Amino acid sequence: MSKLIRLAISGAAVVAFTVTAFSAGPASAKVHSSAVTGTVAFLGPEQFTGRWVKDAAYFNAELHKLGPKITIKDYNANASISTQQQNLNSALGLGAKVIVLAAVDQNQDAPLVDQAEAAGAKVLAYDRMIQSPKLRAYDSFDNVGVGIEQGTWFKANVKKGTIVEIRGSTTDQNAHLFYMGFCKVVCPLIKKKTYKLCYSTWTPNWVPATAGTEMDSAFTKCGSKLAGIYSMNDGMAAAVYQSEVRHHVRLPLTGQDAQPDGLGRILEHQQGMTVFKFVKSEAVSAAQVAYNWLAGKNLPSNYKHNCGADCVQASGRHVPAALFTPISINLKAHNVGKPVSTGFDTWADVCASIGKPTSPYCGLPH
Repeated sequence: MSKLIRLAISGAAVVAFTVTAFSAGPASAKVHSSAVTGTVAFLGPEQFTGRWVKDAAYFNAELHKLGPKITIKDYNANASISTQQQNLNSALGLGAKVIVLAAVDQNQDAPLVDQAEAAGAKVLAYDRMIQSPKLRAYDSFDNVGVGIEQGTWFKANVKKGTIVEIRGSTTDQNAHLFYMGFCKVVCPLIKKKTYKLCYSTWTPNWVPATAGTEMDSAFTKCGSKLAGIYSMNDGMAAAVYQSEVRHHVRLPLTGQDAQPDGLGRILEHQQGMTVFKFVKSEAVSAAQVAYNWLAGKNLPSNYKHNCGADCVQASGRHVPAALFTPISINLKAHNVGKPVSTGFDTWADVCASIGKPTSPYCGLPH
């Protein structure tokens, strides 16, 4: 068992996350301030997940509202730590004093935090924890709660039988937290032999194509008579579903991120659920932090100093954090349209992903 998982399932942490991980966050900016200036860099981690373009756009819009004269530099590492290092070097070279860093690797990104701090720049870990003792703050979702939502749906829709787990990247602490939440619901059923776990694997860098190959391997090992598949996110679920098609089965399948194609698959009964994380809340909160730091102020009041398993580092240090609440999206909850109604997705994108005419719910039962 990894150190992160041992840490995450400590008794104190399990109790703490259930009561402290739900932050409403600061309200969107209502006034402009031209007095605050400086450069802020937003460093995204990869491009496999569609949300990162949205995160950057929300962050830029909010920070421009708060401080019209603030300069924002956007980067994406495309899942390469060396590229993320180059991005940081570029940002620091341009005089960035705040780095909003969505890590490629929670451990390999730690020296980047140290480098930025040594150069006089403050670092906010965005969405993913970074294992640096110099990290000042963390902005994310209740990631254990994400896994609980996935596990709750899985338990309700997979009554018994052989199951497969396609997990995310081991270098992303969120993946361990997602699994912690999922396991809280599902592992007791494995222990009782309600479920037989036939195949379980982690997916480096969350690469969808790798997840598809993993699922092919699962079918080879376990056969096609499976009861359900746990996929940690929609990007991987897309490839997992294609593996199902190749093996002529359709099984209960989870996801995360409320990507347009994920919503489309739910409407087509190809995927059972996804988890909606309205990243605008997270991005707005990060923008407020960046603004405050440039203005010489402290963290906003929604950043708490002890919020349990989600924001504790492997060393045991609790990082001041703001966490937001995930929502399970599925047909039974009648909420597949929620990511569209909030402006996170559009019906045009959802329906195009499954080749249906654009309309609410793509003209499908919901």
